[in-house]
Amino acid sequence: SRKSRLASTLVVGAEYGFFNNKLAVGGLYTTRFVQPKAMTELTFSANYRPKSWFNVALSYSVIQSAGKSFGLGLKLGPLFVGTDYMFLGKNSNSVNGFVGVSIPLGGRKVNKQG
Repeated sequence: SRKSRLASTLVVGAEYGFFNNKLAVGGLYTTRFVQPKAMTELTFSANYRPKSWFNVALSYSVIQSAGKSFGLGLKLGPLFVGTDYMFLGKNSNSVNGFVGVSIPLGGRKVNKQG
């Protein structure tokens, strides 16, 4: 018979916003407990959100790629595009990219003042 198990993951993140949350900086620490050892990653990010329909993000991974990796993200209305793990070294032959559409569910929030 064959046995298998899922690897545990620990994720700790924080974000701090400035200027009414239009500019933010953050950090994300991730550890995946796989055999024979754990894989650790530390990523820092900066986000600029001037409007609810327009956001720009930049991320930088310190450990995973020996400090030679960054990512970019852009949100225009419901459409978002981005990259992750763009390498800055001599072997710059890979990148993760994503494209998506955000579809809000439910009604709009109503401010109740009273």
